[in-house]
Amino acid sequence: MLTIVQIFNNNVALIKLNDNRQAIVKGKGIVFQKKKGDQVDVNQVEKIFYLETAESKENLYFLLKDIPIDIVTTTYEIVDVAQKTFGFSVLDYVYITLSDHIYGVYKRIQANDYHESLVPDMHTEYPTEYAIGRKAVEIVSNNLHIQLPNSEVKSIALHFINA
Repeated sequence: MLTIVQIFNNNVALIKLNDNRQAIVKGKGIVFQKKKGDQVDVNQVEKIFYLETAESKENLYFLLKDIPIDIVTTTYEIVDVAQKTFGFSVLDYVYITLSDHIYGVYKRIQANDYHESLVPDMHTEYPTEYAIGRKAVEIVSNNLHIQLPNSEVKSIALHFINA
């Protein structure tokens, strides 16, 4: 059973699992006309992001104060792909730094005030991190419906190099 702990919007909620762990679930209309304590239909879950540590829970609440939920869930998806697809382990602070970065870029693109980063290209030294950066640009484009410049691959890769 997936019990709603907090609703972020019609498509995203924090839930409690049967084993008392918490996770963020995402799916089209997944919590439409539902309230805290209601159950979520497992078949409507498109993505699930587990909050494994107390620090990851704190990070989530910190992020939600200032950053839109779509940016936060996009960041969680990017980190999830980095961990599962690329076998890349990260420190929890990457959720904060990467969310903040993506939100900043998003706002600058929306305001038509984006300037390419001067981050040097280090793809030969960090091929996995750059592969994650390329995938992240694709995920951001799909989830947030904006086209990030290719230079963002370097900037996002840097977050994983540091993490």
